[in-house]
Amino acid sequence: MVAFEQGHALVVGVGADLPNTADDALGLAEILKDPGRCAYPPTHVHLLTGEAATRDAILAAFDTLAQSTSTRSTVLVYFSGHGCRATSPTGEFHYLLPYGYDLNRASSQEDELSFAGRPYSAFTLALIEALCGIGVARHDGYVRVADLALHAREVVPGRTGRRQHPILHFEHADNFVLACYAGGAPAPKGLPFAGTPEIEPEPGAWMGTVTTRQAIAGDHNVQLNLSNVSASSVNVNVREGHGGRGSRPRVCPACGHPVRAGATFCVNCGARLPT
Repeated sequence: MVAFEQGHALVVGVGADLPNTADDALGLAEILKDPGRCAYPPTHVHLLTGEAATRDAILAAFDTLAQSTSTRSTVLVYFSGHGCRATSPTGEFHYLLPYGYDLNRASSQEDELSFAGRPYSAFTLALIEALCGIGVARHDGYVRVADLALHAREVVPGRTGRRQHPILHFEHADNFVLACYAGGAPAPKGLPFAGTPEIEPEPGAWMGTVTTRQAIAGDHNVQLNLSNVSASSVNVNVREGHGGRGSRPRVCPACGHPVRAGATFCVNCGARLPT
């Protein structure tokens, strides 16, 4: 087996009201560190989930990457959690929201939805598949940026009823090697989990919430401003519950199980809920 010594990664799953984001981050970090697949040195993979995924911790991890990498390094940055777009007199900016951000400051939403799944969300599942060699253009033991991006663009819309589309930006990106996919061997080893993956039928169905992207007007110090960071692709999973405090408790008419406001399916019996 060959170690991908130049590989470094920062993997963030905010968790909190999006517990699947922490699972996604953990799964991606494990595949990167797997010596039989991506073969990143374990000490080169920085994983932040849940309460550890604060703004200060994320910025400190970026500082560590800056000090430990060189122009020959490959650096992968993955973030799974809430995101927003902010407008101000100076322009439009995009933010990723770390652990502890107050989502009640959100004011509007867009029409693109993100789908969770088992064991991973639709987007993260596509990334892990590509990192295992599924869909690679060359069977030479390495997965490249285009392999990752094109595989996600091909499979995610089909698994979500064409309701989630990864965004790809290649204007300033080279098709560089991102990782090994089988520890340097040319034959892929398959996925690192048993069983058939599942994607929820509607965004938020398994969590009893509605999943949306949101836009926030104004500038907030707790946000991580990545407007000047160049990346090949960014996926933002955002989930917002509907219904205010003091609202009447909602139950499933089929089984009587309590359900959260905005849910489209009952997490207990799977019945579709009336709107």
